[in-house]
Order: sequence, then structure tokens, then C-alpha cells
Amino acid sequence: MVFFGCPNSYGHTNPTLGLVKELVFHGERVFYYNTLKFKDAITKAGATFCEYPFETKIMEFSRKKTGSVMNITVEDIIDQLTRVYLMSTRRSRGYENILLKQIEGMDVDYIIFDESAGWGKNIAHRIKVPSICSITKFAYCDSILHKYGDTILQNILQVPKSVVPCEKSKSIFFDKLNRALNRFGTQTDKSSLHNFFSGYSDLNIIYTSKKFQICADKFDSSYQFIGPSLTSRGHDTSQPHIFNQQAPFIFVTLGTSSSSIDFYYTCVKAFANKEYNVLISLGGLHQTKMFQALPKNIKINNYVNQIEVLSKADAFIFHGGMNSVNEALSFAVPLIVCPQRGDQFLVAERIEELGVGLKMDINNITSENLYSSVKKLLENQAIKKNCERVQRSLKRSGGNKRGAKIILNFKNRNNQ
Repeated sequence: MVFFGCPNSYGHTNPTLGLVKELVFHGERVFYYNTLKFKDAITKAGATFCEYPFETKIMEFSRKKTGSVMNITVEDIIDQLTRVYLMSTRRSRGYENILLKQIEGMDVDYIIFDESAGWGKNIAHRIKVPSICSITKFAYCDSILHKYGDTILQNILQVPKSVVPCEKSKSIFFDKLNRALNRFGTQTDKSSLHNFFSGYSDLNIIYTSKKFQICADKFDSSYQFIGPSLTSRGHDTSQPHIFNQQAPFIFVTLGTSSSSIDFYYTCVKAFANKEYNVLISLGGLHQTKMFQALPKNIKINNYVNQIEVLSKADAFIFHGGMNSVNEALSFAVPLIVCPQRGDQFLVAERIEELGVGLKMDINNITSENLYSSVKKLLENQAIKKNCERVQRSLKRSGGNKRGAKIILNFKNRNNQ
């Protein structure tokens, strides 16, 4: 089996490693394509690491902000988004041709591809083997556009509200975008908008529970929600046991892809010498030496063993990454989400809907409102009970063992 991963993305790669390890345990030989920084983790999972033979880039949905908002039209934005989609499609076809030559001679009976690595699906079609889509964010359906249209427009596509101000204009915008994308897409059973926002195949593996998935009732049995893959990333760090265990323990991180140093300074100011113990992970994006003379109740590391830390945490302040939210809720940890980009805003919406945490605008966070939000979070018993409900749904999803069983059954059905 060949697994085409998402290049340069911890959030798309980490959730897959436990599943890969389980497949290897069941006798599968896995060739996993990714960028070099994931070689050790992939090898540790038991797969054969294969480096992408080119500088890989994935599709960016956000448009370039050019000109005055007053002069931007719907047509301008659709033209920009269509150009991004077209460039991504052409780049993917180039990757496809290179990789097709690389896997010649391999014994490939099926392909798993990350939702952003559409070349994997096309290669599977060309060599006539079944394919499986690995979806590490929310699974996508067109109903999500109607329910979360404002969030998608303003926070993911960065369309000014003045350009698409009402429900009618929102519907017109998505209709025009779909028709524009159709000029470059292929005929499939999904809309072009579906292809724009997410990959899919005959089987789709999603690393959350059906309860946490938005618009879950719109998905058929080809979408299997297996819950998170709780695998240690093996980073050495100062762990929670170094703190006074009588105090509530708060874990803080903005992940590994986008991070604000000012946010971390605000956290230090908010909790310095307060009644909480705080561990901050910088995700390798800043230097720990930038924080001097820390109070005894605050520790800062570049990386942490996130699974171990969350297993001991009483609250989690984070960016809204899908992998992180699933891991936290696996331990019923209440959340404060500070989304910065992309699907993090959808995660924040879902956190509020399910009552498992609070949402804060990262641009308006102060030491005072952050401290008061944590206090409110920890005192709210309803939030804790809601976290426990989602925790149970994640456990019932089956995890890596169920995911591997689903994949192997799919393989066997298609090879008969």
C-alpha cells in the first residue's frame, strides 16, 4: 500500500501514524510519502519512508488582499480563488506524473491519500487500484456552506462582509464560484465546491467522532469516523509532575504552523504567580530564551509530549487545530480556543455549539480577559459534563484498531 501524505504538515501527518502502525501490525507493507522532517516518525510507525521527489506545496484557500475593500467585487474574489484552484490542479498533475514513475514496480494494491494530496486519487485511478481519503479536518459536504457560510467566507476565504452582506448574496457568491470552478474541474459525483474544499474517495477515514463532526447526518457510510489516533510524538519536555499538584494545570499552545509571540507574553502576564500551573509549548516557532525570569508556576518548552500533557491538564488554551481538539477531548479537557486561520474557525464554532469550551478573539486578548475566561471555564460544571459526553463518543468511534479493520475489509472487497 502507498500512503501519499500532506507535505510539511504536522496536523495532517500526526493523526495518521497510529493507523499506519496498526496496518503494519496486521501485515500491511506501507510506503509513506512525505517530507523529510517526518522520516523518523513514519519509520517508527513501521512504514517505509519515501521522500517526495520535489518541493511540495499544498493549496492555499485564502485570497491575496489587494486594493481597497471599497473597490473589490465578487467577480474579483472569484477570479482570484479560481486562479488558486487552477494553479493547484496543474501542480497536482505534475506531481502525479512524477510519482507514477516512482511507484512503478511496487506491489500496490490500494492507495491512501491525504485530502490535500489529490494526486494520490488520480494515481490510483490510473493504475486501477482502489483509493481511500484520509481526512484530518472536518469532512466536507455542501450543507456546511449553508450553515457556516459566514465563517467560511470571512475567516477561510477572507471575503469582506461588505462584499457578501446577506444570505441572498452569499448564495449567489457560492453559485458563481461553483460555476467558475466547473470550467476547470472534471465531472464527478460531487460539486466542484466539494473538490475545492476537500478531497474524497470511495472510502473516507475521519479522525474524529460523528458527534463532533459538523452536519454529521449528511454523510453516508463511505465516511467512517474512527476518532483520534492517540500516539506520542516522543518530544522530551518538562512535564506537569514538576508542578505543585494541588493547583489546576493549564496547557497552552498555538501549534506548529502559525504562532504569535505577543500571545505567549500575554499568557505569562495573565497567569504569573496566580493559582494555576501553566505549561506553554512554543511549537518550535520561537526561542525559549525570549522568556526570562519566569514565575515558578509557569514553564515554557519548544515542544512537548502533547498526549501526556493533555492527560494531566485541567484546561487547554489553543489555536483550534483539529488534531489538538480531538486529543484534548479524548481526556475531557475543557477548551479555550483562539482561532487564527482556516478551519480553526469552524472548530471554534463547533466547540461553542457543543458547549465544551469558550472562544476568544486572538486579536483582542488581554491578560485580564484571558485570566477571567480560564476561571469561568474551570468553574463551569456544564462544560465539563459536555466534554465527558464528547469524550465517550470519541472512545466509541474505535480508533486505530477499527480504522485498520475498515481499511482491510475495503481492500479485501475490492480485490475479490
